Amino acid sequence: MPLFNGRKWSDYPAYPYRHDFVHKPAPAATAPQAVGLDQRILYVSGGKKLLRNKLFFTAFIHYEEDDDVRRVCTREDLCAAFERLVSIFQELHNAGRMLDELPKLEPQLAVRLTALKQKLAEARLRALWAAELFGQYLSFLSDCEDAGRLPKDRWRPFPSDPDETHTTQQTMEVIDGQIDDYAFRVAAAVNRRKHKGQPAYVVELKAQIDALLNDILRSTGADAPRPKSNKHIKYGALPAGKTANRSATIYA
Repeated sequence: MPLFNGRKWSDYPAYPYRHDFVHKPAPAATAPQAVGLDQRILYVSGGKKLLRNKLFFTAFIHYEEDDDVRRVCTREDLCAAFERLVSIFQELHNAGRMLDELPKLEPQLAVRLTALKQKLAEARLRALWAAELFGQYLSFLSDCEDAGRLPKDRWRPFPSDPDETHTTQQTMEVIDGQIDDYAFRVAAAVNRRKHKGQPAYVVELKAQIDALLNDILRSTGADAPRPKSNKHIKYGALPAGKTANRSATIYA
């Protein structure tokens, strides 16, 4: 996906790709509108300026290939999952900046820091790929809304078990004007997962960052509790003279 030249996402400024689907305002309930339902999408259309010749999708119907059971993914489900994926990327981005600004460490800790930075760089890229691929589907839907166009036919079943923790960059495939059901199935998985939707490799990496920061504090003689991932981790808590005079924060 090309870099987004529109407004930055204020909550996640490091994310460089499109996110307009998330920010589209829903039509006012008092506006003249028609609610439509076909075998794929529940949508709203109407005469209000916002929606003239446009659509606003509210829910998506898809079928699991193995059981052909009708499932519904709402717009809110998609937006919540996308924000979780983007927030994971932003958190890892913040963590990388924080580690880059740590003071010079004793050799043993420095070796651990170097290895951790490498892991973090790889995890950050994976998180970006996950959010960007999911965002490709939302951008497709957003473009359909703006064009007043419903996608053709049923959503194709994604060809394998959907998993957003890719180790390579992926591209959404559009065939005859239609996409597969990857985003709907991944949204369900992300939204029901613990740890704010974070995959296991991110949870483990955050624990390693916590452990390193705790050992850095201990090595400087700081009487500080072990940092926890559910709190803001500020390396500015190190003793004066041991670090820069500012704090970097990991947001969990």
